[in-house]
Amino acid sequence: MISRGAPKIGYIVKMYPRLSETFILNEILQHEKFGADITIFSYKKPNEGHFHPQVAQVRARVFYLEDLDPRKWPNWLGRIWNDIEPYQQRFLGLLGEALSRQDTERIELLMAAAWVTAQARQLGIEHFHAHFASIPSSIAYLASLISGTPFSFTAHAKDIFVYNLDEHMIREKLQAARFIVTVTNYNYDYLIERAPDIDFDKIKVIYNGVDLEKFKPDDTVYRRRNLIL
Repeated sequence: MISRGAPKIGYIVKMYPRLSETFILNEILQHEKFGADITIFSYKKPNEGHFHPQVAQVRARVFYLEDLDPRKWPNWLGRIWNDIEPYQQRFLGLLGEALSRQDTERIELLMAAAWVTAQARQLGIEHFHAHFASIPSSIAYLASLISGTPFSFTAHAKDIFVYNLDEHMIREKLQAARFIVTVTNYNYDYLIERAPDIDFDKIKVIYNGVDLEKFKPDDTVYRRRNLIL
């Protein structure tokens, strides 16, 4: 994705920034280093008092979806209705299906996805990428269904080991995603064993990276031989 000059990527995450999710922070910083234009869509606002100093280096604009009260969706949906003009019929079709099944969770996620779609259209976003196979990738998937914009997601641990593939639309998303990233070979085997009908080549194993310039031994400090802790 970073070979064409300045791709516009919408990152969809559950909470940004988050102290424990250095892997997301590092990934965004590396994308920006290589020229990508990143916009972050965070499902929730941060509720922690401490953040990594590298957060200040992120250039991406951040949108928060937490204020989109599902009880007032006609109000804010009305404000973005013209912004999703090319996708209105597709959105209404998806909404009608969810209403007919009385699937309240999918209805709320569709509303959030429509809002993301409106912002993405204004910003010229070309691809959605989500972290975790749960809510963030569901929003990316539904925004892709509404707009036709391709999406991908990274599967980590709890999001695939705690939920079965029929929860959080995981099976649907494995089929529909342009590609899926996961962080271990064990995860790769786990996914293809449970979803043998998907294209295995779409699943890419990419380990969470470590900045070796930042984390390296200090040669000026004495370290006892063979001492780890």
